Amino acid sequence: MGELYDRATFYRSVQTLTHAGIIHRIVADNVMVKYALNNCENGHHHQVDHAHFYCRKCHNLYCLKSIKVQSLNLPAGFLDEEHDLVIRGICNQCNETVPVENA
Repeated sequence: MGELYDRATFYRSVQTLTHAGIIHRIVADNVMVKYALNNCENGHHHQVDHAHFYCRKCHNLYCLKSIKVQSLNLPAGFLDEEHDLVIRGICNQCNETVPVENA
């Protein structure tokens, strides 16, 4: 977007949407952070019960709702407030060794 927007205003807007629960932050790798829209059917909330897949080749981030993240069995006194599972690798579109079927 070049000079079409003010970076500080954009950053503050993203932070406001995150704090309001409209979007959530996903750390894809050491230098890339992506944001995704939360489920807004019953209020704004991010469903933390599933994994995400980050393709290192095309840099797409996929929501894998079929891969469930189980509740963590933490030691006494520990409180789980949030957790993320990001699987990194090559997606089926970029993987040249696997024939791509109709999606």
